[in-house]
Amino acid sequence: MKAVFCLGVLFVTAALTASGCQQTDKNADNNETDGGGDSDGDSDGDGDGDGDADGDSDSGGDSDSDDDQLWQAFPIGSTLIGIRDYATGDFDQDGDLDIAAVADESDMVVWFENDRIIDDNWPQRGIDFQFTDPKLIRIADIDDDGDPDVVVCQGGSLNINTKILVYLNEDGDGKSWSRHTIVEEFNNLLYIVNSLSVGDVDGDGDGDLVATIGADGLVWLENLDQIGTAWSQHVVDTAFEYVGDGAVLGDIDQDGVPDIVSYSTELDRMSWWPNNGAGAFPVDRPICNSCEETSPLSLADIDGDGYLDVVTNRNWYHNPTTVDTPWTVSPIDGADTTAMADLDNDEDIDLIGIEMGTSSWFENDLNSVSSLWPERRITVEGRIGQAADLDHDGWIDGLGQDRVTGQIVWFKNPGFDATSRYPL
Repeated sequence: MKAVFCLGVLFVTAALTASGCQQTDKNADNNETDGGGDSDGDSDGDGDGDGDADGDSDSGGDSDSDDDQLWQAFPIGSTLIGIRDYATGDFDQDGDLDIAAVADESDMVVWFENDRIIDDNWPQRGIDFQFTDPKLIRIADIDDDGDPDVVVCQGGSLNINTKILVYLNEDGDGKSWSRHTIVEEFNNLLYIVNSLSVGDVDGDGDGDLVATIGADGLVWLENLDQIGTAWSQHVVDTAFEYVGDGAVLGDIDQDGVPDIVSYSTELDRMSWWPNNGAGAFPVDRPICNSCEETSPLSLADIDGDGYLDVVTNRNWYHNPTTVDTPWTVSPIDGADTTAMADLDNDEDIDLIGIEMGTSSWFENDLNSVSSLWPERRITVEGRIGQAADLDHDGWIDGLGQDRVTGQIVWFKNPGFDATSRYPL
């Protein structure tokens, strides 16, 4: 099997560099060089590490507007240097979400245990303390044993081996991890990973991967033995050779199997590939042929019709639900989208975005006459890139990085009044 480079990114829609996994930085700052978490800035998600938002996040924080109240920020207490990416999963199977992270200056892959104590001391647990230049992390049950495993993309230069690996959570408690190579090769810049998504592509119950990889274009990597130790690469579309920018998995046509959505800024093209149920993608269907979109690329049911829509940094594309009907595009006025979740518990998907160093959430108000996205600020110091209920209180919180230190911080969702949408 061919090997690949995982390429690191600079800023939200940065170009590829020769150092590894391309990451769609959801937290690019004017003073940061990375998309996902650098030593001075961010990770896949975003930034906050020291906690205070304008000095008042410890008490919930007052914003400059009567309409906003900043969310309280809690650093997790990490001392990692160069955090590039992070993700959540219940690694010890205790019912709450922990946080995994990769740090390229510390050369570590670690996870932080959520003990449900709201403080700045999340115990750090090791996955790999000697991993050179990790850039990208994904969480999924690769071996179908009921617990989350960790997929990591390694960076690289012209003189080191670059690869994608999986760490299997052997006992389901996060204490024992076995390392297996998915794909690797020496010194071949033709194979650069621009994106990585995880899901069960062929319906056999285990975790497979979908990626855009340099000279191979859009591909999926099949988990052959269902335990993550043997892999095979399948090309989906060679038209995306060298120019594929993003790929995600989701059931677009509601037939019970995940399809692929991908785009290329160079081709000004976004399409989806229906899955025949066994991991074959014989044809692509256009979403947009002149969209000029940028990362990130995400899927969510924005309009509540039961079908996944496509969300980019500034637009969302309505799934027409039938193959021959064109997709329609609607703008998302505000910030570059970095995460999606039902933040106000009103049973629709809201957005989190970043604009000029401020992380805000945008209320899904598509049932209103105006169909606008009202903005509520979360923090002016951190850059949020993911959303998850970290304190197990039924409200989705924000997860990101401090803009200055690059350390991981989570932001507590205060809860919202059902009518006013103001914090409780």
